[in-house]
Order: sequence, then C-alpha cells, then structure tokens
Amino acid sequence: MSADKFSALRECVPEVPKSDFSPVLTALQGGTNSEKEEAVVRCACMATRGSGTISRASKPLPTLLRSGSETQKLWVKVIKSLAILLQKGNDLQKLWAADALGSLAVDNEAIRSEIGRDAIMEQTTKKRPQHIC
Repeated sequence: MSADKFSALRECVPEVPKSDFSPVLTALQGGTNSEKEEAVVRCACMATRGSGTISRASKPLPTLLRSGSETQKLWVKVIKSLAILLQKGNDLQKLWAADALGSLAVDNEAIRSEIGRDAIMEQTTKKRPQHIC
C-alpha cells in the first residue's frame, strides 16, 4: 500500500478526544500491571491515528509541553510514560510501548529524539557500583 493511500485511510478515523487521555495517563503512571497493560495497548491504538496533532508538530517535546495545544501536552506526557514503560515495564508492556512509540515517531523527528534521549538518560543515571578500596 502506498504512503498516500495509507494516509488517506488513516484520515478516515477521527483523532482521539482529549477526554480519553486522562484515564490512560493515570493508568500508565500509577496503575497496576494489569491496568498499565490495558493502557499501553490503548495507547498503541490511539497512536495509530489519534496522534495527528503531535505528529504534525515540529517543535521539540519540551517546547510543546510549555506552549503546545492541550492535546499536544497530553501526548507529550503519554510519550514520556511510554518511554518509561519501554525501559522498566514487563515484556508485554515493553512490546506495546514500542508499538505505540513507533507509530508516534514515524513522521516526527522530535519524538524520535526524545525517545533516544530518555533511553540515554536512563543508562547514564543508573548508579554505578561503588568499589571499596
């Protein structure tokens, strides 16, 4: 399928309403494993189409968090939560977080950069073992 045809088909599905973000974000950030799994699967579904406002944004994510639309700000929070699950979640959570982030990152360099930055920060901030002299 051509990229144009895929985009045309994707446009047939409406963007995710803002009201759908709050319960998903709450579950991603503080839910049980089961709630996180359900939320991350929902994010993967939302990201397939509902990411129009974030994927069209050309500003870095920290800028969107300060001055973007309400929907863009919500997506930034979701992206950060997904990046955490990608690193610290169980296998199923990691799988769906990767799927959602991949869908969001396809056409957006700022999101790809943020995902990479978060992964690097995670590795550099881990405590190093202390050696006793």
